[in-house]
Amino acid sequence: MKRYKKNRKRNKRMSVSAVRTLNVGGVIVMLFAMVIFNMLAKTNEQTIQKEIGAKMRTLSALEEDRLREETRWEGMKNPGSLQTALLNHGLKMNTPTDLQIVRMGSNRMPLKGQLSVKRAQSSRVRNVVRR
Repeated sequence: MKRYKKNRKRNKRMSVSAVRTLNVGGVIVMLFAMVIFNMLAKTNEQTIQKEIGAKMRTLSALEEDRLREETRWEGMKNPGSLQTALLNHGLKMNTPTDLQIVRMGSNRMPLKGQLSVKRAQSSRVRNVVRR
């Protein structure tokens, strides 16, 4: 019987140490997994930061291009630049006179009295000159 009790104590000790070893091993595996996960997360974060940086640089370049083109367009819209551009293409045009401008309403018809007033004023000038 003595032998049985002695054997039993040894088995109890071995099972306790096996549980402790299992717990320590589990903690080590958990720490290793956390380190690997952290490294993967940092790598992913750096990749995303690089992509964001590239897109921000592209956006700023496009914004500079837009401002440059807007400034160029504003410069081309002034009357002197328009006349120069027309002459470069061999077109001789002048700005329209008041008689040549027809203002249209929302119903796609000339505004009432708009044509007749200007023509009446011009016919008076012509009549005075002819007499």
